[in-house]
This record gives sequence, structure tokens and C-alpha cells, in this order.
Amino acid sequence: MKVRIIAPSSKCIDSAIKLNQAIELLTSHGFEVNHSAHLFSDTTLPYYANDARHRLEDLRDAILSDDDIIWAFRGGYGAGEIVEDCMDLGSELPKKKILIGFSDITAIHLLFNQTFNMPSLHASVLTSLLGDQSHHIDDITKILRGEKHILKLTPANELAKSARIEGKIIGGNLCVLQTMIGTKLHPNTNDKILLMEDIAEPGYKIARMLNHFKNAGLFSGLKGIILGDFTNAGENHYIDETLESFINTHPELPIYSLNSGHGHINHPVILGADVIIENGFLEGSL
Repeated sequence: MKVRIIAPSSKCIDSAIKLNQAIELLTSHGFEVNHSAHLFSDTTLPYYANDARHRLEDLRDAILSDDDIIWAFRGGYGAGEIVEDCMDLGSELPKKKILIGFSDITAIHLLFNQTFNMPSLHASVLTSLLGDQSHHIDDITKILRGEKHILKLTPANELAKSARIEGKIIGGNLCVLQTMIGTKLHPNTNDKILLMEDIAEPGYKIARMLNHFKNAGLFSGLKGIILGDFTNAGENHYIDETLESFINTHPELPIYSLNSGHGHINHPVILGADVIIENGFLEGSL
């Protein structure tokens, strides 16, 4: 399978070194790897991998390429700035392909799931696979080979213990999803299962975002919710209390928890494809 590495969001201090390490990792697992010659630049804001023009050009090229997989180098910031300018490519796609990434890549997942009607994989970006999420490379490659993917969910309320749900999962990073509300890629959650996770957001900010979702109607018509990890919020963050309050105020929805997101465990989750949740297990394939 051919992999195209993209950097639509941020870079890191040792980006060139990590890029080479990522290529070695993917090659060792049997992938053929491609990437743009200008993924990174020093002439832009320090939290972007490159200026918007180059990041957009690389993303459009990757979408229109004959590569099978588009794998994000890193999350961070910036994907939402360029993603709407790829919505016109839906009729030009030469083949179906799989997007892999999480965090800021959530904006591009919406593009693939809603505009292109293609499944994608909410899973480790390449810099995470070179770090504390390295153990997930085998999970991801098995999914890419077409194997059935089964995850054990933890029911967070009574309804979730007995619910059987069939549908598609949408979502990812809570903050990024919130920034897409009201845009051309407004999250369509009707008849969907919503996945949410985040990092470095204290409880009151999470509560504010969840209230925005409710007021925007994103919880109406949902089939269920999967709460991923909410990590690195600092002291006095009140994460547990905030999520418990949210769960208690939505008894009409089956709600589950799963280690997915920015923690050491970031279980891959298939987005935009039909899945089944039954007896606490999530089952699906690309």
C-alpha cells in the first residue's frame, strides 16, 4: 500500500529527523512512502508546518494522488484553515483512500466522512507513533489490511449497558469540532455516534463547548456518544465532575468511554463506516 505523508497542521523542533524516522517505520511495515519536498518551512508562524498555501497544495495533491493512505505527520493547529478549499475535489478523486490522524486532523476527517463519503481512521499521527503510542502501529496496519476491528467500550450510563447501536461514528477532537460549527463542514451528527476527546482543556471550557454543541442541536438525533480521554488539563481541572454532570444530564443517550486521544493508549476508531455497538463492544471494518 502507498502512503502519502502530509503536514496540514503543525511541525516540531526536529521535524526533519522525525520525518525520516517515520518513513523508516512505515517502510519496515511494508508501506511505500511518498511526501512533498516542501512539507516544512521556517518562514511561517511557528505553530504551523508551513504557510497555508503550501499546506493546502500538499493536501490537495495527496487527495488527488494515487496513494492508498494519507497519514498526518502531526496534529496541532492549522487544518481548519485549509480544509474547506478541498471540498471541490469530491468529483475528481481518482480512487478511494484512507485518512489517518487525530487531534487537529479532525477537521479533515469531516471532509472525508461528510463531503467525500469515505471512511477514515481516528488514530495516531506519525509523531505519536514515534513516541508513547508506538504500540498502536500493529493495530492500525491490521485495520488497513481489512481485518475486523473490535474494541471494548465502558458503559458510562444505564442505557449503554443494554443498547445495540448500528451506525457511523463521526467526530474526534472536541475543540476542533466546535470550531467547525456553522462552517461549510458543520458536523452532521444526525443518526451518528459522536466521538469526543481533548487535551489541555479544563472542565469549565469543556462544559462551555458541550453546551455549545447542545445549543447548536448536535446532540439531537444522535444514536450514542463515545467519550475519549480528556488529558493534561492541569490542576483543579474538574474534568471528571464535568463529564459526570454531562452524562447525568443526557440519560436519553447511550454513552460510553474509551481510551482514545492524546493519552498513552489511543485506540484506533473507524470513522464514517458502518459499525455495531452491542454488549459493550464496538465492531467494524474499513
